[in-house]
Amino acid sequence: QAGQQLAHIGSWQWDPRTGVTQWSEELYRILGLDPHTPGSHEELFAARVHPEDLTEVKQSQRALAQSPGDMEAQYRIVRPDGAVREVVAHGKAVRDVQGQFLHLVGTLQDVTEQRALERMKDEFVAVISHELRTPLTSIRGALGLLAGGAVGTLPPKAQRMADVALNSSQRLVRLVNDILDIEKMAAGKLELDLAPLPAAQIVSGAIEE
Repeated sequence: QAGQQLAHIGSWQWDPRTGVTQWSEELYRILGLDPHTPGSHEELFAARVHPEDLTEVKQSQRALAQSPGDMEAQYRIVRPDGAVREVVAHGKAVRDVQGQFLHLVGTLQDVTEQRALERMKDEFVAVISHELRTPLTSIRGALGLLAGGAVGTLPPKAQRMADVALNSSQRLVRLVNDILDIEKMAAGKLELDLAPLPAAQIVSGAIEE
């Protein structure tokens, strides 16, 4: 019980054949309920699932009852005081040595704080990346003009330094763009364009820097 309280993970057991369920004390706490709350577990649970997620949760329950196996689901619950919490549910089928199904066991974890931190981190990365790209674009443009002779012909050593600085600024812009791509990766919208690159050019650029 202490471990469940520290990890904010409640446990459950369910036999779809008989409808009998068992909840740990921490699962009651996650739902914002007293362990002595009257009513069936099915009714108590359904009343706490967020209305926008209830249909999907019920469909998952029906599918799990018909074909017991491993499951994972993420949804929101609404406590009696109106607080909305984000949870992750895991479950698996327990079978005997002959492989006959016995019951389902699983956990329900409150991940509200973790998700809030993840969103804060993503927002921070996105803002910083956009703010970095603005001055980098100006620096790259100025170096491009300088290296291209817009202010006159540079001495050989100065030209080489301007070229290295330009290449480095372009590399930095690409790195910032890569950070912004993390958002696309998280949303599953990142498309990779795989192609061979000249290793000699990359190595020579690294040596120059």
